[in-house]
Amino acid sequence: MRILLCYFSGTGNTWWLCNRFKEMAEERGAEVTLRAMDEFLPKGMGAIVSEWCDSDVIGLAYPVHSSDAPPLVYRFLQDVAEGMEDGRRGPEHAFVLTTMQSFSGDGALMLEDGLAKMGVRIRVSRDFRMSPNTGVPFLTFNPLTDEKLERQMARTLAELEGTVDLVVQGKEMRKVQYGSFGRFNGWLQRVGPKWKNRTWRYFGAHPDRCTLCMLCVEQCPTGAIELEGEELRWTPECTDCFRCYNFCPERAVTVKGFAMREGRHRQHIYFRDRGFPPG
Repeated sequence: MRILLCYFSGTGNTWWLCNRFKEMAEERGAEVTLRAMDEFLPKGMGAIVSEWCDSDVIGLAYPVHSSDAPPLVYRFLQDVAEGMEDGRRGPEHAFVLTTMQSFSGDGALMLEDGLAKMGVRIRVSRDFRMSPNTGVPFLTFNPLTDEKLERQMARTLAELEGTVDLVVQGKEMRKVQYGSFGRFNGWLQRVGPKWKNRTWRYFGAHPDRCTLCMLCVEQCPTGAIELEGEELRWTPECTDCFRCYNFCPERAVTVKGFAMREGRHRQHIYFRDRGFPPG
């Protein structure tokens, strides 16, 4: 079985999950190709479309944003669909893996309509609880400590084993967190205030902390951060991943004017220290 697993990861959780999936699936005899969605945007879709068409099963993975997929994920899927308008066809089945802080609802099924237009049906969907990975000043939660995160990751691995078996064996399990209640609450989140695609307005750089090291510009998956003179500016291309905020070495990126305060807001760089983002 040839599996193409395309993922988007903001601060490392989904990247880690997909790498573990690859290891487990290959132990079961499958051939797994991992591709980061942001590698192919805004150009280079030809390569991923060819791999898509040559695969037996498609996997899609992303962090849930308010019971929905990040904007970048929708854009990736649309670009793949446009690349197949010449009549090429891919596999008929897909699976979806999502990472979440505490609630997903039906977040793993948000790509269902887009995939259906491509003749692809979601056969397996599963949410995995992970650390939010970043402490935002005006919210009450903070990332888990490394020790607690590792315990949570151990539980996630146990859940992932069963999911890998389902995919490799061609079985079906479309899981919605909390069933009908989860679907309803997911719908409420999506029809509420449309914060997505507006978060970019809240980002900035602290003038006294920012050294213009350009790390945030280099790591932004959508090229949404630009340098104008001596100031950084965020644009509507932002996909709300908080990679810039979480990985800034000077804690200089601000959200609504607030910078991360050492001692009060933890900067979770667990996955950065282990190779994320790759490349």
